[in-house]
Amino acid sequence: MPNLSTLLADEITERTIRLLRLAGSTDRNVYAFDAKTGELVWTFATGGFVYGAAAVWKKTVYVGSYDGLFYALDARTGEKVWSFEADGEISGSATVLAGIVYFSTLAGTSYGLNAGSGAEEWIFGEGKYAPIVADRERVYVTGYARVYGFEPKSAEDAAEG
Repeated sequence: MPNLSTLLADEITERTIRLLRLAGSTDRNVYAFDAKTGELVWTFATGGFVYGAAAVWKKTVYVGSYDGLFYALDARTGEKVWSFEADGEISGSATVLAGIVYFSTLAGTSYGLNAGSGAEEWIFGEGKYAPIVADRERVYVTGYARVYGFEPKSAEDAAEG
């Protein structure tokens, strides 16, 4: 099993904090391992390669696949919370900022989805190979020859219009 990307994440349960190491693979799976013991905690099968590192926010794992789907998974169980059909294969990593999860496709489109529901909140016709990155105030999208900076609304602001 190739380990193409890993991310150390906190999974907060009722009584304990469990550290997980998340890995995507060319065998089309996402794996969660206990960071202390190395024991496999859960596996989630996608329909394509998983190259990008996962993002973790509020007990949810966010990851894209070459099957063109972007997934939200329960960090504790690995069960699918929701999925979103994008316009192409997803190679880069996801970023969460202010309740919106951002990613780009190899078709050159960047998306911002409500992290809780998976509803499309934002779309931009640039972005491709490089992942979207963010600081506390902005999202940066890497196009073919340009870098764009955006100041996004929170999911709550977007819902209000």
